Amino acid sequence: MCTLISLCNAHKLIKDDNSEQLQCLQCRQTDRQTDRQTDRQTDRQTDRQTDRQTDRQTDRQTDRQTDRQTDRQTDRQTDRQTGRQAGRQAGRQAHRAKTMKPVGENKDK
Repeated sequence: MCTLISLCNAHKLIKDDNSEQLQCLQCRQTDRQTDRQTDRQTDRQTDRQTDRQTDRQTDRQTDRQTDRQTDRQTDRQTDRQTGRQAGRQAGRQAHRAKTMKPVGENKDK
């Protein structure tokens, strides 16, 4: 609660009952306005920092997830390709084994 003390240059002086300080009412209103502006500015700055931090964290998580998914796809593709190559090679070897004549047989009779 505040008590009106006197007039000072057309400004009302008030004394806060919680303290013994005298303060011009206009100055007190200005101080409160400044405090509100400072609070809003601080809140906006904090929000921006939090948003940036959240964005970076989300980006890192997304990047890691994408990297893991890409690695799995690449591994599966490589495994399939390697399997096909091994199958073709085994088929060629089997074909050669069938078409090759044993040593000692005459080529043309």
